[in-house]
Amino acid sequence: ETAARLAAALGVAGEPRQEYGSWVVGPIDGTGPNLYLGGDGAASVNFYDPTVDAYYCPQPVEAQTAEAAPADEAAPSDGVSIDPMPVPTECAQRDVGLAPQGEDAIAKAKEVLTEIGLDPATFNYEAGAVDGTNPGYGWVSAYSVLGDQRTGVSWQVAFSGTELSSVSGSLAPLVSAGDYPVISATEAVQRLSDPRFGSGAVAYPIDYVGPEGEPYVEPTDVTVPPLPAPGSQISWPVSEVTITAAQLGLAMQYQSDGSVLLLPTYSLSDGSGVSWSVIAVADSALNFAG
Repeated sequence: ETAARLAAALGVAGEPRQEYGSWVVGPIDGTGPNLYLGGDGAASVNFYDPTVDAYYCPQPVEAQTAEAAPADEAAPSDGVSIDPMPVPTECAQRDVGLAPQGEDAIAKAKEVLTEIGLDPATFNYEAGAVDGTNPGYGWVSAYSVLGDQRTGVSWQVAFSGTELSSVSGSLAPLVSAGDYPVISATEAVQRLSDPRFGSGAVAYPIDYVGPEGEPYVEPTDVTVPPLPAPGSQISWPVSEVTITAAQLGLAMQYQSDGSVLLLPTYSLSDGSGVSWSVIAVADSALNFAG
């Protein structure tokens, strides 16, 4: 029912069908808009309309006759027919017109979210930077907020010219799981050295800065690493950092049964543009056996 409702709202023709664990509406061969509704705990949604793309080029199909297989090759004997192959044609880029940008794009993205049954007021928005080289493309990121913080759930809405090109996000509603004990920021820092939370303490470089304070520059020359010397010590770097800031927020966490939780999570920073994400739920509420 949800897949049918979304398809109707986004203009996708056809009846919902099950394919590879998702509900699918519309053709998947690139001939028209399609919609996927995943069976995962976040109820992932993906809509795409290839026909509005500037590079859309429908290919005529010409039936082909299968040649007889050589005697030394195994020829199909189960009666399976060979599908016609698309015959490529030359297509030029189409002028799709100007896509909405900035506040105009955000306004249209809010309309899309409303059409698919979401409350635009529960998101904050960022419009893609205006691209002078491709003014026919525009996009908006809508970030779900709970209170005054982003939850980690987001939607992406893209336009090709004035037409809706793609929509993707998580449709599952937020449901309270009750109250849980939360550790302090100091305890969160201590978890950085706790092997039980090693997978949760991940460095996310925001803007990499080298040891001399110089921004990272992508190398242009291809260099080959040296051959490791027999008996040499194995590099196993251990970093010492001083945490200077901690912010308590939320982060998505997939459970072993496929369900998804938004968990209290600390974002720890050392002030150099690198941050670590550490779960903030106390040990007493964690099942370490999985």
